[in-house]
Amino acid sequence: MKKQILIVSCILLMLSLIQFSCTNFNKDKNAIDSDAMKGKYELDLTPLIASLVKDEGALVGLVLSSIKANVSFYENNRGVLELNGKIVDLTAIFSDEPIDKIHQFGYKIENDSVFYLKKNEKEGFKQRAIVRKLGDNYEYLEFSFILEERDDISLNLVKIGE
Repeated sequence: MKKQILIVSCILLMLSLIQFSCTNFNKDKNAIDSDAMKGKYELDLTPLIASLVKDEGALVGLVLSSIKANVSFYENNRGVLELNGKIVDLTAIFSDEPIDKIHQFGYKIENDSVFYLKKNEKEGFKQRAIVRKLGDNYEYLEFSFILEERDDISLNLVKIGE
């Protein structure tokens, strides 16, 4: 009887060690952790501008280059996109309807790096980008957006605050 208890205890200990090692030691260091991603980031629109200039012309590039965009990621997989700049203000002046400079969204990350976006509560999540860290921490992120109507575009985010 003592021998059986010892064998069962050893088996349980081994199973616990296997489970611990699978969850902690095999975690991919490149996997994106949405909790660690929290903070405010400046969005570099240069690749988008370059792509649009190539397709649409220099005027579009000039207009877009005046836009400043920040993205904030919060707890509970919520986020905010903030747009500023002279062209946004000019558009607001001449528009018949108010221009929203702040856009709230929901997000989730699955399969270590697939970014899903939900624009409002009525919509479901849609796959939008692949996220990767440009370094060992979350100071620099790259979002490779998956677009149907044009070539995929990668945008860099630089952390500017918590």
